[in-house]
Amino acid sequence: MLGEHFVAPQMRASIRRFGTRLCKILFSIAVVMTAATTWAGAGNSTTVTFLPSDPVCDEHIGATSAPATEFKLPPSFCTGFDLNYNRPHYLLKALQKAIGSARIRALSLGYYRFSNREFTDFLCQDLVKDTQYVRVTLDWDESIAGVEPLRECAGARGVPFELHRVGTGTGTGIFHDKYMLLSLDDGRFLTLISAGNPTLQSPLYIDYAVLFTESGSGRIYSWHHCVATAIRQIFGRSDLAIAASAVKACGILTVKEKDLEISGFQLPFDLSTFRGSFFHKVSNAEGVLIAVQTFDDQYIFDVLSYIASIGKTVEVILDDDAYFAARAIEDRLEIPSNLLADSDFVNTFIMPSKDTSISLKYVMTNHLTAVSSFLHAKLIYMKEADNRDVVYFGSANLTRAAFRSNFENVYFIRSGEIKSPVRAFFDRYWGMARSAADMPMGQYWLKK
Repeated sequence: MLGEHFVAPQMRASIRRFGTRLCKILFSIAVVMTAATTWAGAGNSTTVTFLPSDPVCDEHIGATSAPATEFKLPPSFCTGFDLNYNRPHYLLKALQKAIGSARIRALSLGYYRFSNREFTDFLCQDLVKDTQYVRVTLDWDESIAGVEPLRECAGARGVPFELHRVGTGTGTGIFHDKYMLLSLDDGRFLTLISAGNPTLQSPLYIDYAVLFTESGSGRIYSWHHCVATAIRQIFGRSDLAIAASAVKACGILTVKEKDLEISGFQLPFDLSTFRGSFFHKVSNAEGVLIAVQTFDDQYIFDVLSYIASIGKTVEVILDDDAYFAARAIEDRLEIPSNLLADSDFVNTFIMPSKDTSISLKYVMTNHLTAVSSFLHAKLIYMKEADNRDVVYFGSANLTRAAFRSNFENVYFIRSGEIKSPVRAFFDRYWGMARSAADMPMGQYWLKK
């Protein structure tokens, strides 16, 4: 009897512990089932908007604002003169429209450089005391002065602020991502992917962005949030192993709906998968249209040369800096520092293209003033036989660094919502660009 009285309390305690664990397990299962039901059953809605910059300043440009040259600049692009005018950033206008009367519940920014005070002021006004956090990731070597007003604003409202710096200073490649993630208090999620940074000069560039507006599960937003969290783990470290494992856990962004297909990759972690997909899509396209800031990846050039040689259309739009850098090398001169093109670009792509069926044209922008227009896009339109054309977009130029070592966020998308506007973007700038034969012959770039 003594044994029975001694064992019974132990058994009762064990049963209570088991019951507690069982309740926790059942509760966890219920939570997972609820989450799964919410994910699958909610009315997911995704809107995709292509946002081209529109650096048209005909009303401001004139004889007094354009530098004297031996040819006339087309009255289509902004100059430093236009900075005297209150011209809101094109992305800022898009965000104002998308956010409307909502307030920011959580904010994450990831950019190579951030220095546009209009952005910080706008984002600040939508921060409230219930905002969960503001997280900013910048390249290690770039100034943090541009985000200090946002830090001060967040602090004044009691919002937790985090600044992370990644890049060459941590022994890695350049942090070249460009994204803005906003969770709004009305249940929507905004994911803004751009080719440019929010800087003072960026409104003057020929550029673009893609805005995803989601309700429901926010799959695109959630994937970016996962990747951004993973990258922040390498703050102050040169070892990528921890971040690589975390990014791998996020997987590849994959969205497949009736009228929308998206694949998203975070380089350098998803590099092999991305490169395989990139070259497969380009090689199998019926035609390829490219607008890019810079280009020095030999493998990409070889692929484009090949598809051009078998009769497929390959049309490339470049900034006129690329042409004049090539002219300087041909004339055995140093490339002037005011040209945003280098010898690798010239020797890997510009010069060899002359012996291929690749068509090159140059957009005439004004790079003679301190602040100027410039083709900054990183965009590829791939025409497919079934008319389900694919668009490549994101932060990466077609360079060795972008495809080997940099942090870059890049995507493929099939979407009727952006197919026409992206094609219109190419048609517009291809129409106003000049072939090499139509470019001015003088060395005006030396007159700065």
